[in-house]
Amino acid sequence: MKCRVLQPGSTTIAPNLELDIPPEISLHILRILSFSNYCNTLGFKRKSDEFSIDSIRNLIKAQQDVYRCTLVCRDWYEVGLELLYMCPCITSIPQLQSYASTLQKKPDFLPLVKSVVVEEAHIKYSLDGLELRHHNLIREKIAFILTACSSLTEVVVFVTEERYGYPLAREAPTFLATPYITSHLQRVHFFGSGAYDLAPHHTFLALEVLVISTCVVDYPFAFPNAPNLHTIQIVKTFCQRRVMHEVQDPSVIGDCPSLRTLELYLNTPSNVMEFLVLKRPQLERLHLIGHAETRHFRAWSVTNVLDKLCHLVIGTMTDGAHPVQDWIFPSTLEDLTCFVNAPPSTVNGPLHCLLRTFQLNAEKSSRQTPPRLILYIDPRSTVHEWILDQIRDLGVTIERRETRE
Repeated sequence: MKCRVLQPGSTTIAPNLELDIPPEISLHILRILSFSNYCNTLGFKRKSDEFSIDSIRNLIKAQQDVYRCTLVCRDWYEVGLELLYMCPCITSIPQLQSYASTLQKKPDFLPLVKSVVVEEAHIKYSLDGLELRHHNLIREKIAFILTACSSLTEVVVFVTEERYGYPLAREAPTFLATPYITSHLQRVHFFGSGAYDLAPHHTFLALEVLVISTCVVDYPFAFPNAPNLHTIQIVKTFCQRRVMHEVQDPSVIGDCPSLRTLELYLNTPSNVMEFLVLKRPQLERLHLIGHAETRHFRAWSVTNVLDKLCHLVIGTMTDGAHPVQDWIFPSTLEDLTCFVNAPPSTVNGPLHCLLRTFQLNAEKSSRQTPPRLILYIDPRSTVHEWILDQIRDLGVTIERRETRE
């Protein structure tokens, strides 16, 4: 392939600067540049706190750039086609219909689809006032994409506007019906969208990662039956049904034998947390960020059954928290992270008790390297340095960090 270079400041091609680049090299350059662009714009899918509207705008722009590349020549078309269809960002009804129709007419494109991003708010609100048959049509289009694309491993459903959040989620069930994501999807991310029914009567054979952020759900802990699910993250999620006692029904919890990471960033009742911990002794990483967990000690008295736990993150430590003298940490613990949002001014305050308990557990540990203690301390809090020095003298590593505003 011959590439001609423009002279600086010129709009005409300089014949004497013609370069002869082998086609395989030019295609390799295009593939790297295009795929790198996609990786950067899709980074928000990996961590929920990185999600932003700019990411979606960049993604759409990247798709437009790749489309232009497909018009250069046949070789570039083959490379750009894969990048163009590998991760569609569906933001409107016409786009959804066009994309689904293309896949139906060209079945060879189906294996190209790896991930799907659905901007659900625009689709739902565009359907206001339309007949029911239009609703069913859109549902069928999305169902076709989710079921026909055999290489599809990831789906992201989000709402771009905060004002679309909870009111939207309390409406009719999402177009992304649960039965359509049971076969081959490995990662499912919900951001501020529908009331998802993740009841355990559905089996997710391939599901590995489940992220639910700023959503409304029927049961926040109704995990599906997923033999390969290893990570669950629930962030700022509102439960419509205040029947937490139903969570203790094993049929509601579901079976996740491979679960290793459980992150709950919401106010969780003590008895529910205790049941969840006892249900999954194979956990290696446990994050419990909220309020109730430090005011009610009973949930933490069971951490000693987690004989594989390596990373433990607990929520706000306040002067009103339950005493922690009896906390038992597993011998496998590598690091403990705590959030301190109140001045631990007394010797018997929660921070002092935690440090002392952590030190006693470290002495009993069989690990050659002592566990690490990470404290996120509110800048407004006054922590007596002598408390920290006392623990450092005992060989416990302490990292002090300021909480984010």
